[in-house]
Amino acid sequence: MLESILSGYRVIDLTQNVAGPFCTQILGDLGAEIIKVERPGTGDDSRSWVPPGSDSVAPMFLSLNRNKKSLCVDIGTEDGQSIIQRLGTTADILVHSMKPGSAEARGLGFTDLQRHNPKLIYCAISAFGETGPLRALPGYDPVMQAFTGLMSMTGNEGDDPSRVSVSLIDMGTGMWATIGILAACLKRHQTGKGVRVQASLLDTGLSWMSTFIISYLKSGVVPRKMGTAMANAAPYELFRSADGHVFIAACNDTLFTRVCKALGCTELLADPRYADNPSRLLNRQALHAAIEPHTRKRT
Repeated sequence: MLESILSGYRVIDLTQNVAGPFCTQILGDLGAEIIKVERPGTGDDSRSWVPPGSDSVAPMFLSLNRNKKSLCVDIGTEDGQSIIQRLGTTADILVHSMKPGSAEARGLGFTDLQRHNPKLIYCAISAFGETGPLRALPGYDPVMQAFTGLMSMTGNEGDDPSRVSVSLIDMGTGMWATIGILAACLKRHQTGKGVRVQASLLDTGLSWMSTFIISYLKSGVVPRKMGTAMANAAPYELFRSADGHVFIAACNDTLFTRVCKALGCTELLADPRYADNPSRLLNRQALHAAIEPHTRKRT
């Protein structure tokens, strides 16, 4: 079963906030033993993210740190660094989210730890990556949503840029890191040697924007905000109903036919403006206006 596929693996978790903890939580869900190392006194920053009306335990922290053991270590001291180095000799995987160079300055870099544990899989999560002119800069999910352009594509046309409410870049980075770690486990199985894995918020943000980037490179037109709609399919958006809203996603001709039959507007099937998806895209506003009176009749 998948929940025990990493049973017997030990993971040292030197991460905080969202991206790293989400990565190690997934590894824990797959059966690994997770030892989460936190600062004495304050712990993971997300422990203090307590919204008004909540109790003293932050929902964000709880949602990202199940299945983990907790250990308080001050890695800024020689004793603390010695503890992590000793733990590193017992670990299969180590994950950290320190700024590039910080782990190395503490004697906790990949080369430092692999010297005593050649099979160690070592994953570094950062904001802008391990190399390049921005490598030393810190970053949070909304900062990277702004930097990579994701905010510019979120919301309705004419509105200010808007943050995606889910920590999409953070959690995506945690997933990419997990994929890299699992691939490294396969590589280690083949070679018997440890692997260094890197993941960054910048990489994730750019990967989420890839469709818009390729669209711009092909057309020279900067993509615009489209609310709930999508640029390459119609109808593929939110419609008003009698008591709220309904989302209709019909991204091929067969689905469009079924939508029209279900809503009782089969006359649209004979209209050449809606004959195929390219035609429906050109006439999206008229199509929306033709469909919405039918959805407004229903709860």
